[in-house]
Amino acid sequence: MAENIFPSAGGQKHHVTLELAQEDHDSTFCVSQLMKEVARVTEVPVKNQRLIVKGKSLTDPEASLKSCGVKNGTKLMLIGKKYNAEDEGFIKQISDIEVKVKRTEDKINEIMQEVDSIHKGFLSSDLQEEALKRLSKRVTSCTEEFSKQVECCDALTLSESTDEIRKKRKQLVNKILASVGSNS
Repeated sequence: MAENIFPSAGGQKHHVTLELAQEDHDSTFCVSQLMKEVARVTEVPVKNQRLIVKGKSLTDPEASLKSCGVKNGTKLMLIGKKYNAEDEGFIKQISDIEVKVKRTEDKINEIMQEVDSIHKGFLSSDLQEEALKRLSKRVTSCTEEFSKQVECCDALTLSESTDEIRKKRKQLVNKILASVGSNS
């Protein structure tokens, strides 16, 4: 017995065939079997897959395909990424840097609010010079943090096959440089 199923992902259509051995002719296919075969055909690991049939996610790996409404000729949608373990490490590192960039941007925004308050006269004029010096030191510290974050991005050595991750890294570096430029 064979089931032909047609997953599509990112505009690409694939053909998956599930076949039972002769001795298993009374058995039915389960979602986990489908996911393994989809992984083989599309290179999207099982843990990164989300399969959708008729608007419903196939979430129970032990459920039979029949109970999920999947039969011979069914079309389904695959949502997922092809990242391997090494790529996931790079993605985690980039995400960690993004968090640090956000914190540094928040610090800069706090400093800018304090500068605005000083310019609006909320601080007596005899204290303004000292306060602005301290704020200037904090801005310098933030600029140094941004520089370290760019260095962390540059330290990631990515393989040629990681175009999507390279693009994400480049966007992050451009964001950091824009923040540095706007706070100079």
